[in-house]
Amino acid sequence: MKKIIKLTESDLTRIINRVIEENKVSLRKLTKKSVLGDEGGKYKGWSVGKLLDNDPKKVFYIYTHYEKISFMDEVLDELREKGFPVRHIDKPGVDKDQYRDYSERGVSKLADNLEGKTIEELERYIKAKKINKQKVEPFVYDILRNKKRGELSAYMPTKNVEYKGVMKARNQGKL
Repeated sequence: MKKIIKLTESDLTRIINRVIEENKVSLRKLTKKSVLGDEGGKYKGWSVGKLLDNDPKKVFYIYTHYEKISFMDEVLDELREKGFPVRHIDKPGVDKDQYRDYSERGVSKLADNLEGKTIEELERYIKAKKINKQKVEPFVYDILRNKKRGELSAYMPTKNVEYKGVMKARNQGKL
């Protein structure tokens, strides 16, 4: 059952304007002097320049994950100089793969670096991460475990140990 609603022209205009305002995309293009809002998280109130100097990875994260926030070319160029693989993103839009690729590349470099460390250095690394309340990646524990196993196997003599059942069979003349 359809209902007929009577609207005046001013009511209709107000409703249309409200819908347009709600769907309007407001894009922020930030410079080095721009101050971060809620998107900065714990860096709320910091300028982009200050954040670039202290935590450029967060600036890269904001660029790749927030669809309505972009940066001036000077900020993106500085990110490139610091080693971030910044590619152009058409805004409004996101490119989380760009950030994920960067993070995975960093993890593989870290893993290669940790392979060359001694057991004591790995234990110190894990302890420092825990003291700073940072997450220790599971592959770090795997590397440590493999190094400890390798060290133990170097000291243990290799023996051909027969199982109890095999020994019984031999003694009873069944083998």
